[in-house]
Amino acid sequence: MRPSLLLALLFGCLGGSVAAQEGPPPPQEEEVVWEVRFRGEGIGTERASRKVLADGRVVLRSRGDMKLPAAPPFRYEQKLEQDARGLVRYQLTSSMISAGAERTKNGAVLSRTYLGNEGRREVKGRGPFFCLDNLVWSHYDLLAGAAQARDHAPFEAVFLVPQGDGAVKAAIKPGPPVQAEFDGRSCTVRVVRLALAGVLAELTYDAERGRALRVVVPPNFEARVRGFVPPPATAQPSEEVRWREEEVRFPAPQGPLPGTLTLPLAAAGEAPFPCVLFLHGSGPSDRDETVGPNKPFRDLARGLAARGVASLRYDKRTLLLQKDFFAGGEAARRAAKCLERLTLEEEVLSDARAACAWLKARGEFGSLFLLGHSLGALAAPEVAAGVEDLAGLVLLAAPGRPLDVLVTEQLVYKQRLAGLGEDEARAKVDETVGAQWRALRAGKLPDMARILGATAHYWKDLLSRDPPLRALGACRLPVLLLQGSKDYQVTRVDYEATKAALAAREGVPFEARWFEGLNHLFMPVEGRSTGAEYMIEGRVAADVVELIAEWVKKRSRRGTGGE
Repeated sequence: MRPSLLLALLFGCLGGSVAAQEGPPPPQEEEVVWEVRFRGEGIGTERASRKVLADGRVVLRSRGDMKLPAAPPFRYEQKLEQDARGLVRYQLTSSMISAGAERTKNGAVLSRTYLGNEGRREVKGRGPFFCLDNLVWSHYDLLAGAAQARDHAPFEAVFLVPQGDGAVKAAIKPGPPVQAEFDGRSCTVRVVRLALAGVLAELTYDAERGRALRVVVPPNFEARVRGFVPPPATAQPSEEVRWREEEVRFPAPQGPLPGTLTLPLAAAGEAPFPCVLFLHGSGPSDRDETVGPNKPFRDLARGLAARGVASLRYDKRTLLLQKDFFAGGEAARRAAKCLERLTLEEEVLSDARAACAWLKARGEFGSLFLLGHSLGALAAPEVAAGVEDLAGLVLLAAPGRPLDVLVTEQLVYKQRLAGLGEDEARAKVDETVGAQWRALRAGKLPDMARILGATAHYWKDLLSRDPPLRALGACRLPVLLLQGSKDYQVTRVDYEATKAALAAREGVPFEARWFEGLNHLFMPVEGRSTGAEYMIEGRVAADVVELIAEWVKKRSRRGTGGE
């Protein structure tokens, strides 16, 4: 499952101190326009001005106007004052929330008002305190100034998140200089990666002027100053191709879906090959289940093909609806209505069953398997219930608890990463999302109310699958269950509950495997998983691919490795 897009943190920092001059310099003011994109689609702008006063203070003002899919417009005005010691004061007013921050003798004070509820938090410490706030992209301009003023040397700071009521200590480590283009001229830029409470942001800034030019917060957001052309991506080393791929479209009840068939080369085994259909986790995923630079479904598909197993992966229905929403006009209106009525049936089940029918109609594969990841693992038994003659299920990071419980635990974990204690983190999550879950289960939320970006109508449907393992218990297919030890989204509690449900199916075989050191994407991670590592390029562990391939071939009735 993906964390809600509303949890994405966008960062802002201190501008560098002004060099001493004879007499007070005149105020300097510069204006820029940030163009903001969400999953590749334009969603609005932020117009910002930065003024350096005679006393060295930096005053940053901006107006933002953004429209996220299936959410009300977010319009704000903000003013941030900082000096050589860091934050002085900050105030934001918007269509949804007001927030502020101010430096004190003992640290800083955060304040916010959201839906009529007022909150205040004291953050103690010496700092330096730098302001951060959600969707205020111009704050990165002051981070660029801070990095340039320090000659691009590493430094640490405490970042304040007034809208999120958060404070997180983090390190700034500018990368080496590279060449890019701004306003038609060559410029030298540096890149900073900033990890805060499990979110990784990447800032590209003008190394000579100390001005921000581009910010990327994978997988959702990119903002860049108008006129900036980023440096070209580093070429990846080529690898031996041990598969072939075919772009396809298959019919489905809500309209055709595009996908990719990944097929073994003849040398990988004897046809007909067994075939795996991939089922995505939550969110509007593409066929590769892309998260930042990572593509776990592509890794699995190509790794399986190299070992004699074919597969189909396809763009998820909600991804197509999101693209239609951004297209505007009648397509956007239709997409908005579909998203309002969305349940698991429209999101996953009907399309997956249609994909199974299409694969069978081709008549070129041996046994057919479903591979579900996270939400896809929850949905796989329900898909199987409507498809005849499947050979088995592969479940990766399968939820074993009600999804409101699972999501709550994820949010508490994120609050702990932000520096809160266990009790404080649970109280904070319970006050907000917990209250919404209780109202939902009590039938007191209207269908169009929003919880973590999705409608109450959608959540009611998901929570009707309580216990979530009921469909799995009724499934009579062989199952391979895989779990990573460092997954914080789906944990050992879920793994043990799912194993117990599988063991209770008398006479139906299953295999369960626990992988040390792997996160939710089944990629290795050093230290604990925070989600920030999702934005660093990795690969699905080879032993995961190997185990799936061997299990599928063993269970296949025809083709390589058939019994």
